[in-house]
Amino acid sequence: MSMLTVKFASMLLGALASPHDAAITKNHFDCSEFAGDSFAIYALSKGGGVPRSANDAFQSAKSLLTSLQSKKLIHRLVESRFGLEGERKVCAAFRDSRAAEVAWQDICGKFQGILLLNIVAESCERK
Repeated sequence: MSMLTVKFASMLLGALASPHDAAITKNHFDCSEFAGDSFAIYALSKGGGVPRSANDAFQSAKSLLTSLQSKKLIHRLVESRFGLEGERKVCAAFRDSRAAEVAWQDICGKFQGILLLNIVAESCERK
């Protein structure tokens, strides 16, 4: 593969990147940007699978969300796999926006800066 082909492929992938891929390039997410009653946590990869640090953080965040669900603060918790390298998503829909904001701030504070882990304020409704 020529260097020109590699550069073109890299540019194309950058142009096609979704907002969920922001953690790949920024290595952080903005914890101040939350509104609503649901959010999702993504464990991403950049070739070679999801890194151990992102996977461990994802599992820890998922455990926290599962605990909140058992306390009846979350009414819908959905985990799904996507991609070919073990990428995963867990989405939590809270019973009220205040509980969602507290959980968002807690998870953001613990996991900000972990490469290939992203937290996005979004609906958990099926599309």
